[in-house]
Amino acid sequence: MSDETEKLSSDDLYKNMPKMLFSDAVRFFEQVTEGSACPACKASKWKIPNREDNPRLCFFRPAGLARASENQYNLEIECEICGFVRLHRASPIIRWTLTNASPELIAEFHKK
Repeated sequence: MSDETEKLSSDDLYKNMPKMLFSDAVRFFEQVTEGSACPACKASKWKIPNREDNPRLCFFRPAGLARASENQYNLEIECEICGFVRLHRASPIIRWTLTNASPELIAEFHKK
């Protein structure tokens, strides 16, 4: 596979993917699911995946289904200790970030 083909596949993957700052995902998990322990090992250390094309954004995996003709995406987070993976549907997290604006976003808005 050529580099150009790999780039095209990556572009296609990210084209319709929802966008959310990594820092907003961290805020969501710290404030909404605070203290969530891994069901397998009881640790509370989770990795949130970021995008290869822009590490400031989260990586959402296509869920393979649609609701009201809208493709659904998941945010998969992984326990840093045992590797257990848990899924969160992207849309509720994104809704939360829209109603709980990050300090970074507020500061950017006031610069303009």
